[in-house]
Amino acid sequence: MPNTVFGLECIESNIYIGDRAGIIAITQLPLIFAFTARNNLFSVITGWPYRTFNIFHRWISRFVVVLIFLHAIFYYDSARRNGDYIQRWGLTKWRFAHVGILSGFILGITSVYPFRNKFYEAFKSCHQVFSILFIVGTWYHCVTLGWMEFLYVTIGLWGLDHMIRFFKIMVSGGVVAANCELIISKRDSFGSLSSEIAVGHTIKVTINHSGYWRHYPGCYVFVYFLKPNMFWQSHPFTTIEPSVVQAANQLVLLIRVKEGVTSQLSEFLLSQPEYKAKISVLVEGPYGSPIGFRGYQNAIFVAGGIGITVVYTLALDLARQHKAEILRGDAKASDRSVTLYWITPSIESIESSVDEIAAMSEIGCLNLKIFITRQHGFSLPHNRGIPSFIDLLSTKPEKNRLGGIQSATLEMCIPSFVQESGSKDSIVLDELSPLIYANMLYGEIGSFNDTPPFTQHREEQVKAATPSGKGSSRVSHTQEFSWAGTPPLTLLKPSDKLQLYHDILLENLPRVEIKWGVKPSMKTEIVENVGKLSGTTAVVACGPDRLNCDTRDGTIKAMRDSGNERIDYFEEKLLW
Repeated sequence: MPNTVFGLECIESNIYIGDRAGIIAITQLPLIFAFTARNNLFSVITGWPYRTFNIFHRWISRFVVVLIFLHAIFYYDSARRNGDYIQRWGLTKWRFAHVGILSGFILGITSVYPFRNKFYEAFKSCHQVFSILFIVGTWYHCVTLGWMEFLYVTIGLWGLDHMIRFFKIMVSGGVVAANCELIISKRDSFGSLSSEIAVGHTIKVTINHSGYWRHYPGCYVFVYFLKPNMFWQSHPFTTIEPSVVQAANQLVLLIRVKEGVTSQLSEFLLSQPEYKAKISVLVEGPYGSPIGFRGYQNAIFVAGGIGITVVYTLALDLARQHKAEILRGDAKASDRSVTLYWITPSIESIESSVDEIAAMSEIGCLNLKIFITRQHGFSLPHNRGIPSFIDLLSTKPEKNRLGGIQSATLEMCIPSFVQESGSKDSIVLDELSPLIYANMLYGEIGSFNDTPPFTQHREEQVKAATPSGKGSSRVSHTQEFSWAGTPPLTLLKPSDKLQLYHDILLENLPRVEIKWGVKPSMKTEIVENVGKLSGTTAVVACGPDRLNCDTRDGTIKAMRDSGNERIDYFEEKLLW
């Protein structure tokens, strides 16, 4: 019997398969947009983080792209067999089908990991533009065919998400001021220290919003920096609890300088006095679900680099709870333990987190172990006129917490400092001996007035230790030095943070340990640490993939060796 509808059986098969693929694809659109929304009802119900639903979004999207491809191929073949391919271009639904198909393919191609990772800003812009084109193309393709209810729901979810975003921005205060401070590292073109080339390392942003909501562990916000070259961009940043709460509405962000908007911010701050500026921003938040670590007797946090922003508040919150339990008599100090491992390549990370490190040292239930894996020297905060002091710290000084530094071997390049006329921030010294140079670098920083409170003993020590003869060239010294733990000569501009910075480096703060040039094996550290604990333990990692894998492997081995003790592993995602 002749086929009165399709003419040929192969065309009939093509239409059936093509329609089925297209219908299944359009039914998935609400899920694609729902799972990628920042304000996701499913996330509120389940407590699952945004990244979990983002994985769902990616895989459903890939599935839909394959279905669209099949839908297009079978319809192209049908048009070719019917001989009406050219005539179909006169149909609105045919033309807009091509808009939707091409937009979907571009979305799929630009979403692959290598492109997304290397050209994130381009990926994000393509996603925004071509998602709109895809919906427009699908709308006009289906408006005469049906299944519009799926598009109504999709557009409704998209609009609702953006309405809630706008509402959160208004609740946070609309346009608010952000105090931005750039922590710099000074490098030359070969990667060694240079006093002439400043490179942004970390941006510390302090924002006072409306105060209608409070920071909580696991909280993050999207920030729009209202500058002409970036105002349309928004990126998620983890908030950390202010070390000294000056107001209930204060947010603190630590942002590692990378490419894109952070690089543009860094370049702007480098041109500002003292690398500081006040920038108008929009704050969209809060986002993120509180993480329930309070049920654990012990916790081990592992942070890599800027990952400290994620685990800092979590560790601080748990340590405070443990301290309260101990003070109430509900637990013994020996039954509670919070340890934080922070592995960072450079000392600039410490400079950007001075207040936070001090806050952790004051809790009493939190032990902080910092590993600086690559020591390039450091720049003193807020001292643009003084170059960085160390080119290479060859070995870690052997320290005594009560007596200061007793002995050490230090290889350093000693510059000459030339006082500028009328400048109070520079110092008059020619070539310094290693003793005075290291004393100035590592010592306790006191106050500095117009008339420095130097004792006669200290003045004589300077004269005795300063070599005679003048010169301006850099000379290299390797010398063993030692001194008692008395306050050293004060030659630096007054700064409470500077004093705290040096206390951290000297390990003068309780429960803060620093190891130089050492990269720990977290597989071994986790096993050894868990072996000393009793009770339930949570292990939390936030860092590069390699660090997370090592921590996970160590946790698995600790689980096997722990017997009946419960050990849970959590892996947090660094947002930016």
